Amino acid sequence: MSGRRIRLRAECEARYPRLFQFFACYLHQDWPVFHGSVDGAIDDAIAENPRALLGQIRAELGALLAATPDDTRLRAVLNDGIGVNVSFRKATAARAFAESVEQRLLSALGNRPAAIPSKPPL
Repeated sequence: MSGRRIRLRAECEARYPRLFQFFACYLHQDWPVFHGSVDGAIDDAIAENPRALLGQIRAELGALLAATPDDTRLRAVLNDGIGVNVSFRKATAARAFAESVEQRLLSALGNRPAAIPSKPPL
């Protein structure tokens, strides 16, 4: 892993610790074996985490999306910084994925989002 990736990974883990663990625990290199699909991994992640933690994860994801308007940068943050082991062929696919996860979290929370902490862009 390059020095740039190591720094980005450390920064993401510090800024978004709950989101980092949420994705690291379910979308690691073996997710196809354990969950069968990305949707299956996200379903399991939501089902296996307490509601209060899901609210914090959703808030961190919302903050990441707000702080990272560039799709190419968001793809790098998701893959290299947070370690999401999903190949996004197009940068727009990374944003669509993140927004889909956010919507699923909102649905699990009953559409009551937690406050989004303000974070500067990565």
